[in-house]
Formats: sequence, structure tokens, C-alpha cells
Amino acid sequence: MTDLTCPARHFLWHLAAITTGSASCDPVTPDFSKLQGLWGKADKNPQLITVAIIDTGIDTGHPNLENAVCEQIDFGPDIAGVVYEAPKMTSFSHMRRVLEGREAGKLDIALVKAAAEEMRAATSTHYIDLDTLQAVIDAGTTGAEASIKGASSEDPAVLARLLIDATGAAGARPDPMPGQRHIGAGSQSIEAMSAFSKELSDDTLKKIWTDFLADLEAPPIPIATRDPNRFFGAHGTACAGLVGGRPSCTKTDGPGQSPLPYAGVNRYCRIRSYATPYSYEILPVIAALVRAYASGSEVILMPRGLPNPGQRANDMESSPYRTRIDTKSSNAHLRPGDYANHETLSRHWQLLITLMRFVARERYLVLAAGNDAFKNCLSEPAQSLKDDPNVIIVGARNARGCLSSYTNEGPDVFYMLSDDAFALDKNHYAVDERSFSGSDYDYGTIIGKGADNTFSGWGILTIDVRGSYGYAAGSREDPPTEDDGLDARGLYTIFGGTSAASSLMAGLISLLMQAEELCPGCNRDELKEKISNYYVLV
Repeated sequence: MTDLTCPARHFLWHLAAITTGSASCDPVTPDFSKLQGLWGKADKNPQLITVAIIDTGIDTGHPNLENAVCEQIDFGPDIAGVVYEAPKMTSFSHMRRVLEGREAGKLDIALVKAAAEEMRAATSTHYIDLDTLQAVIDAGTTGAEASIKGASSEDPAVLARLLIDATGAAGARPDPMPGQRHIGAGSQSIEAMSAFSKELSDDTLKKIWTDFLADLEAPPIPIATRDPNRFFGAHGTACAGLVGGRPSCTKTDGPGQSPLPYAGVNRYCRIRSYATPYSYEILPVIAALVRAYASGSEVILMPRGLPNPGQRANDMESSPYRTRIDTKSSNAHLRPGDYANHETLSRHWQLLITLMRFVARERYLVLAAGNDAFKNCLSEPAQSLKDDPNVIIVGARNARGCLSSYTNEGPDVFYMLSDDAFALDKNHYAVDERSFSGSDYDYGTIIGKGADNTFSGWGILTIDVRGSYGYAAGSREDPPTEDDGLDARGLYTIFGGTSAASSLMAGLISLLMQAEELCPGCNRDELKEKISNYYVLV
């Protein structure tokens, strides 16, 4: 039978299940005492553990990530990485006084109008609703109040709100990242990576590595625009929430709802985000891994997969739709420096796998096993690293403690909580008995009478990007222009897959390290023994 007879679950049931040692703990009133004990130890440790996440970017303005993300670099636009710097308000003295006065409840119409004039002059650098802005400027003198949504021209607080809505001023302030510093390759990275050069025996790989490291000498390139990951980094945001989400201090003063007292496994960790494109490219992932290693992050999480160019070429060998990415030829006709060919990509892949082995000897490198339901095969890059005793590969278990129907399996895979999915084949009987297909069909003739239905309908709650581009679309405009008046419907989502499982594992490793229950440098077997004290189904 499935476990859906339970009327409700605490929204953080998975945290209690991890730290009480069983997935079958009381889901309605779970026991958080063991987790709170670890949190207490972690909070007293002044040495914060850092988790680097190599995935999509993160919505750094999410209320449940306040003071969590200390760095975000995007390797999609440039191999050296870029950082987004939103238009700053420091040069707008009147607008700054409006924002300060609004918080203190001290505003006057003259100041609001002066700020509106000031912002109108900045149309080249801000997204401004000129019609509303002009109406604020004219309010009380031309009868323009009818054009500003019926607002009273005599109320400076109302005019200030309209001004902020028109200019996006509150949202234009950079997301807070206390202590942010961009870790360029520089001397720290070159010194840290010098030992890795000795791992390369192939002269061609050495040349690629030397040239590549030179490209990372410079710091990330600043781009004066709002960070697009705030709107589109749903996957990375969900993973970050599971790792290190924390209760928000945000107080709403608008029509929205306050955020949940949400928490990830390690609510005291720091997070570094390294955004990588989901494409055939491998160099951006190598760059992200170098930055993560150079930053000193103790735990490095990669909850995403990568295409193995060698396997892809084998799969496409007889296909008429092959591209130069799939063709095992020299591709001599391509222009110099073209990365989109099989030969170059294969070398980059070899470099990445060698680098990951090197990093895993010194840091906890956590990878997702993949969601293909393979019995003895994993998604890349986990498949290429499954024999490495230092790499942590994570599959998924459902709320009943059974393997999730989609998870890839392997002899040295860790298994952590996640969701489940419909599956009906010779290896799986996972059917939601409340669904149409589950209630109206008798699967006994296929599976056999008495077979155990392993399905669980419970997923993992995590955070989501704000607005309508996440997993759970909110009703606010896109992109959101303010970080207050939050729409709680777009802040959270149910998440799953081995991405969720690996994120919970990375969070647990960082929590145990920060609580001084786990030492750096444990291999796979040592780590499994230690974690089994908290989650027996690992």
C-alpha cells in the first residue's frame, strides 16, 4: 500500500526523517530534537562551512536565503565568469531619502516629486514606467491624480509607493551578499591548482589546462544589469534551499504574505553559487569547479548532469542526424578554437574527470546519480567517477524508505530522501492508488498478486524563484520589482529527483562538519558509516 492515508505532513518532515534515522518517523508531529541539537552546535561554531553549488544560478533575493549566498558567478556568458551588478542607488540622493523616509514614516510631497524628477533623468539605466512617473511629478498641480490609479495626490506615502512601483527602485538595489568577494584564479588559484598539473600526463591536455587557467587569471567580468538567475534559476534555487535555507527576517508591509519559517539541512552554512549553461559545453563546468576549489568551499555539490561526448558519439554513430559534436573525425574544416566538435569536447571531458578526482581527494564532492531508473548505470559525470572512493554519488529514496522508482542505482551509491514517480515494469511497481490509472486498473495480472506497491506521494518542500518563471508560478509581475509584499504562492515548491537527494546530502555533510561531528577528507566508506548514525537508510 502507498502512504497517502496520512492526512498531512509537517512541511519539514524530511529534516526530521534524516536526523532521527528513519524515513518513517511521525510525519505530522516529527521529532526535531536531534536536528536542533546539531543546529545548536553548528551555531556556536564561528567557522562557517561553505557549500559551493554548480548548477543553474540562484535567486539570491529570496527571503529564505537572507545572508546565505556570499558569491554568485555565471559562466554562461563568458568562460572567465561574469557577475551581475544591478544599477545602484547611491547617486540618487532624493530617491535614497524617499526610501529611508518611507521606512521611518517621514515623507513629504516635495521630496517625492524631487525624487521622481531625479529618476526620470535616469531612463537610460532603469526600467521606468514614464507615464506613472510623470503623473507623480504632476500630482496636485494638474489634477493628474486620476491617471495614477485613482490615488490621492495629497498622501505622500501613496505617491512614494507609486514612485517605487514605477521605477523598480526597491528591486534595483543589489541583493545583499555580505562578505562577497570574487575569487579570481589569481595567485590563490594558481597555487592551489599547481599540484593538479602533475596529474596530467598528456601534453595536449597540459596545454589546454595551461591556456585555460590563464583565461581565469582575471576576475569575473562585471555586467551592469539585474541578475537573470533571480528569475530563471529555479533548479539551483531549489537545491540551495534544501542545503542552506533559513527562516526569513523579512517583514511584509504590502498585500503579500510572510514567508514560511523554512530551513534547509544546514541553516548556518554559507553558499557559493556557480551558474553553468545546460549545453554541450564542458569548459564552463571546469571553470566553475576551479572557482569552487579556489574559494576554499569544503563541500561542492553538482546536482546536474553532463553529456559525455564519447558516449554521445557512440549512440549517434549510425544516425543521419549527427552533428560535429557527435562525429569522431578530426573536423579539420572547423575554425581554430571551435569547441563544438567531438575531438575537442572529448579532451575537455577527460580534463574535467581528472580534475574532479583531484578535487574529491580534498573536498566533499557530491554528485546526483540521475533519474533514468537504471539498475547498474549512472548519469554522467557520476558514471565516470563511480569507481572513485572519494566521490559521493547520491540516489533517491521515497518517504516510505523504498528506492524511488526513477533513481539510478549502483553498488556504492548513497541514498537520500526525495519524491517518487509512477513506474510499472519488471523492476518497479510504483502506482499512485489515488490517481485515475491507479484506482481504475488492476495491476495484479501484470505484477502478481501480493506484490508490494512501493509508491509514495510525498515530495520535498523547498524554495522557488519569485515570479512566474519557477516551478510554482506566483501571481506577481515578471520580473518582480520589489523584495517586500511577497506572494507566498510563488516562494515554495515541491521538489524531487536525485537533485533533491544530493542537495540534502550536501547539506547534511556540511551540518555535521560545522557541528564538528565529521572531519574533512573522509572517503566514501567512512562517510557512509558516520552518516548512518543519523540516517540509517543511506
